[in-house]
Amino acid sequence: MTKTPLHQVISDWVKEQINIGALQVDDKIPSENELAHQFEVSRLTVRRALQTLEQENLIFRSQGLGAFVKAPVKRKKLVHLTSFDEDLKHAGIQPESKTITKSIVNPPEHVQHILGTDEGKKVYQLDRVRFGDQKPFALDKTWLPVFYGQLVDDKDLTFDSLYQILESEYNITISKGCQRFDAAIADEELAHYLEVPIGSPLLLIRRNSYTIGNKIVYYQERYLRTDRFAYEMILERESAKNSGEYGMPITEFAPIFNAKVDELSI
Repeated sequence: MTKTPLHQVISDWVKEQINIGALQVDDKIPSENELAHQFEVSRLTVRRALQTLEQENLIFRSQGLGAFVKAPVKRKKLVHLTSFDEDLKHAGIQPESKTITKSIVNPPEHVQHILGTDEGKKVYQLDRVRFGDQKPFALDKTWLPVFYGQLVDDKDLTFDSLYQILESEYNITISKGCQRFDAAIADEELAHYLEVPIGSPLLLIRRNSYTIGNKIVYYQERYLRTDRFAYEMILERESAKNSGEYGMPITEFAPIFNAKVDELSI
């Protein structure tokens, strides 16, 4: 039978004291000398145990003061699925929409694939210009299965979003979404509605929105004026030894309206 290494015996004991509440957050753990005496080991062995605990983010050490119990790392989800209206209102901008198309159509092939509709099956298309403080910010092209489209067909979307109508009036919860960011160029239609020159660069956001059970509610292509809209994210870098997850966690990912390039909030 393999004997547990002494440094692991010490680290396991400290973990147990934390788990049972004998050691609370910010409590000082026994000193190297105290642990060496308690477990009848060398200070070198104790040091190795403390290094393990530190690497696992369970303790932190302060020069000249000793080691203390560290607060558990909590990942607060700051990235939420929101509607364009909610984003504008949060920024203190009055949202408004103008519907330019709503009809049952034969969808483009890629839309048919995304919505999972059979070949030749029609879907509901809704196109809107999205305004902020009466200025055009974006043009949305949205495709929905006919069932969902009929629910919003007679609704006034001037001041209400699709999320708001589906959730508040029909109890259809939008549980998650998937977004992809691309670059686009304004063609004649986009230039007209967004009031930009033909060929202007635009930000294209493609979004799938789902309800409970992973059932897709709609697919949307949103073309945004880059002089009035951008996204800004703040990342935290973590070393591999301190993180069980690969990559740099996003602590903030927010839409920025009417911001200049030199106005990064770092």
